[in-house]
Amino acid sequence: MTVVILSASTSLTLQSYAKEGSTLKVKDFEDPGICGGCHDRYYGEWEKSQHAQAQVDRLYLAEYGQASKDTGGLTDPFCTKCHSPISYLAGEIPVASELGMKGVSCDFCHTISGTTGIGDGAFENSPGKTKRGPLKDPIAAGYHESIYSELHTKSEFCAMCHDVNHPLNNLPIMTTYKEWKQGPYPAEGVTCQHCMMVPVKGKAAITGPERDQVFGHIFLGGHHEYNLKRAAKLTLEATSAVSSGKNITVQANVTNSGCGHALPTGVAEVRELWLEVTAKDSSGRTVFQDSQYYRPVFVDDNNKDVGPLFWRASKLLSDNRIAPRETRTETFNFNIPADAPLPIVIDARLLYRLAPQEVADKAGLGTLPTVVMAQAEVSVGGADLLNTYGLPAGIAAVAVIAAVTLFLLRRRRK
Repeated sequence: MTVVILSASTSLTLQSYAKEGSTLKVKDFEDPGICGGCHDRYYGEWEKSQHAQAQVDRLYLAEYGQASKDTGGLTDPFCTKCHSPISYLAGEIPVASELGMKGVSCDFCHTISGTTGIGDGAFENSPGKTKRGPLKDPIAAGYHESIYSELHTKSEFCAMCHDVNHPLNNLPIMTTYKEWKQGPYPAEGVTCQHCMMVPVKGKAAITGPERDQVFGHIFLGGHHEYNLKRAAKLTLEATSAVSSGKNITVQANVTNSGCGHALPTGVAEVRELWLEVTAKDSSGRTVFQDSQYYRPVFVDDNNKDVGPLFWRASKLLSDNRIAPRETRTETFNFNIPADAPLPIVIDARLLYRLAPQEVADKAGLGTLPTVVMAQAEVSVGGADLLNTYGLPAGIAAVAVIAAVTLFLLRRRRK
């Protein structure tokens, strides 16, 4: 049995990895199609996942290509390490094999036997007929041996690739694991696997017993719409009196209510998350619109924002992302035109896009969808209570008045 240890090294060259003495070949690992023979459900889920697409995703390839061009190929092995780890382990860079093109596949994960740290592909692999997983009582069916691995149940398993430091200056670029670790969820026993590999009842293999809990392999990810729709809550309120020709103050409260890491996470400098607030008068005319973006800002040695070209970064200038269970209050002040008919309807939306459209265009992705993660609306101004004090307060006031009226009517009948 060969054990290969990949430390969280800052080296970028293939030669440096060759000195680590790897004797592995691509053929030492099983094709996921073979695994699918007994683990058909898992295989079907994995096949649709971002793990299966890790090496062929067009956005990744566009970023990979630009980084390779900028650095003369120095970033190639660093990126390949987690996007096609079997190819990296075999020294196959650029990736050429059919198995290498299948990204993060079954036999890579289930032959991980240890970790040397957090991030940058710090995994130990022992390919062979012994497969490792989270079941404490695995049942071998003959094709391979199965053993329990505590590491596979922990967030530290995911951390091996989901924290990334700049390979030359060690600047933290992707901090998904650290965000989780510093939040409230570790103390509650909630791991990455609970959200990204949602446990359900079922069988681990077609010949295995029915179990109360097996983990799914769809790997939902931080930009899957299912997770986006349950990640945040948004409330909106007007904090000042409303009349035409006067200023108004509006507060939007954004809460990271259902996400174990920051919003957004991953390669967050590529993602787009923003709060958009729009106010319209009763004729439908827009009288105000503004946005607040949430992202880390990395800059180069000249303090220039590097945007999605994060390999050019030398330091982190700012980071206003929203931590787990944090509520961020954004305040907007604007003037209501004197000729604006009341009421004023104020709409707030928390929006997400996988990448800036110009980045998507370069990658040939076409128009990227914008996901509405959360939305709130309030109507203010006008003669009635509903419009003067906003939708929630107005409804409450109307309800109180109705209750008092009903009470008086009943007393009069008595």
